[in-house]
Amino acid sequence: QQQQQQQQQQYAHQQGVSLGLEEESKGMDPEAPEFKPQPINNTPGPQPGGAPYGAVAQPMCVQHVEPHPHHQTLQSNQPPRYVQSVPPDVTAAFGSLPPSSRIPASRLSNQTKNNPMSIVPINKSFKNWESAIDDPDEADIEILVDECQVEVSQCSGLWMYSGPKAQNKRHTSNGYKAETLYYVPEADDVEEIMDNGLQAMCDGMMNPSFPFFDSVRRAIQFNSDADENNNITVFFCEVSLDQNQQKTLLQKHEVNVTDVTKIEFLTAAAVNVHILRNALKL
Repeated sequence: QQQQQQQQQQYAHQQGVSLGLEEESKGMDPEAPEFKPQPINNTPGPQPGGAPYGAVAQPMCVQHVEPHPHHQTLQSNQPPRYVQSVPPDVTAAFGSLPPSSRIPASRLSNQTKNNPMSIVPINKSFKNWESAIDDPDEADIEILVDECQVEVSQCSGLWMYSGPKAQNKRHTSNGYKAETLYYVPEADDVEEIMDNGLQAMCDGMMNPSFPFFDSVRRAIQFNSDADENNNITVFFCEVSLDQNQQKTLLQKHEVNVTDVTKIEFLTAAAVNVHILRNALKL
């Protein structure tokens, strides 16, 4: 009985398949050419659709894009988004990607880890300074840039001091002499100094002292502390020195200043520390 049932099922199946083919053949155009699927050709040579000789068909990759963490709640009920990535042969054939796909500013600090010579602009404004990066023709700006031995295009920032002037003119008599000197602070102190001056750095210090040098080269040799983007900031200042300080500067090319009223900011420049050291041959 089991053999008979199996034979009946096979016979019914064959009849059903033949009937289905007959029904399907009724709707077909008898003059239409027979469809024959073509195998995928992955070997070098002329390709259909005008692809160049030697091209190999490559599927487009699909990359998953994670939602921004701040929008996870809003997008929790939505399907994940996908974007098509560009195959490497397309990039090689047509050059670099458009500006919209370049590294965003928020990731520039990561870029400097791979390329220490990257120039990362400082776009923040400071209340006591005016940006001179687009108008670097002021004499004091030119002096500072020349002393750094770099081009304006290599600077991450250039500023002219626009805050209150120090009352150091009264120190130009009685043996005092004004000297133009250079000061390089610690990277963590730069913003505080530019916003609130050196006086803010004196708060909480027992014996505040600021080292000034007669050249950027010596200032960098003394302190090369850079921020996360490898920027180091150099201040160009006018400093009133007494007779003892003048002798010290002449002998050691540096001098410590404790009275901030004797210090007047002129300009400041931020430069990649590796570019600066390379320019100064340090």
